[in-house]
Amino acid sequence: MKDKKRGEIILSIFFLAFFIMLTVISLGYSAKSRRLPLIVGIPGIALACVEVYRRSIKRPPSAPRRKGARGAHEADEEDDAGTVDFRKAAAMIGWVALLVVMIWIFGFLVTIPSYTLLFMKVRKESWLASILFAGIGFAALYVLFIVALHIELYPGLIFKQ
Repeated sequence: MKDKKRGEIILSIFFLAFFIMLTVISLGYSAKSRRLPLIVGIPGIALACVEVYRRSIKRPPSAPRRKGARGAHEADEEDDAGTVDFRKAAAMIGWVALLVVMIWIFGFLVTIPSYTLLFMKVRKESWLASILFAGIGFAALYVLFIVALHIELYPGLIFKQ
């Protein structure tokens, strides 16, 4: 258990260092070029600091919960504490790979809503929630980058001009 906690702290520190490095490097770019790295880097630094703090504090041991008080999914995950579920890891890697390939082929504006819709439907969410979140993702991406920041997003292989 101590190794797991130490690993979580090391990972949190790695992300903090990554976001600090991203932000510092971007300061050498032109004003237009550094906008996106700063938009990602500054909140990333703040969130990574919070995570390093959360992982570093000592928490009192929590009272054990009865097995019947939690769902079957939670019980399975906690019973296998310390072991790696390779199916879950492979599924996670697959979803990330799908996102990267979709962005490469279709671009950001098409991929974000379609990927969100696909992911939520595979996770058995309602059509209303899936369409709502896909629309919100598209609107946020469009308004933030295209309208507010005037940043041209990667259009994808299919929609290149």
